Amino acid sequence: MSAFLTIYYQIELNSYDLNQDGFFSGNEITPGQEVAMQKVVSDVGRNFSLITGGIYALMLAIITFIIGKVVLRINRKKPATTTML
Repeated sequence: MSAFLTIYYQIELNSYDLNQDGFFSGNEITPGQEVAMQKVVSDVGRNFSLITGGIYALMLAIITFIIGKVVLRINRKKPATTTML
């Protein structure tokens, strides 16, 4: 989702670049362009979403790994039961 918003905001900002040179000169700087520029450069949450997502994924992976090890250890301690018919 953050990648989509980043691309969307960049496309919105590029629409204000009338001569397509990558720079904003005098007549290209408007209140709308300033709002679009602010969206592109100041969204910290979108920029750090990979880091925070990685932290949450690591925590979930560790918890899942520990639970899996505990379940395996419990299953190994149970004696195998056989039934004869």
